[in-house]
Amino acid sequence: FLVLDGVFSDEHGDYPSGTYVRNPPGTGHSPFSINGCEILVKLRQFDPGDLQPVIVHTADVSVWPPAIDQQVTTLGLHRFDTEQVQMLRVPKGCQFSAAPGHGGIELLVTAGSVDFHEQTLGGRAWLRLPTDSDLRLVAREDAILWMKSGHLPAE
Repeated sequence: FLVLDGVFSDEHGDYPSGTYVRNPPGTGHSPFSINGCEILVKLRQFDPGDLQPVIVHTADVSVWPPAIDQQVTTLGLHRFDTEQVQMLRVPKGCQFSAAPGHGGIELLVTAGSVDFHEQTLGGRAWLRLPTDSDLRLVAREDAILWMKSGHLPAE
């Protein structure tokens, strides 16, 4: 899950906005939120062999690599086999593209906005592209994106 707003909690701790958590298949927890929260949840979508738990506080600037000359900055969150999960910071006016790949692409705009073809995708916009699709975006304003690729079944 990715905490989009507020604080999500369970018996293991509190996860503020920007926290990315992967709980491996077969694990459980007792979630709650004292003051409410908004999260992106993807259930039952792991490869059975993917057993690595992950917690990344993406709002902590120290976990991001340094930005270079107004280019896209990528923070890797998790990788297993062909699956890759990452956060992207895309500065205003910058173009971002992902080559066509097997396993498709899912994208969530967590902040800012981007243009995709003839459409503007703003905060909380969700995009799913099938296998062998390519992704070409231009940031209308500084944007932060969550992107998962290489995990969807072939059509």
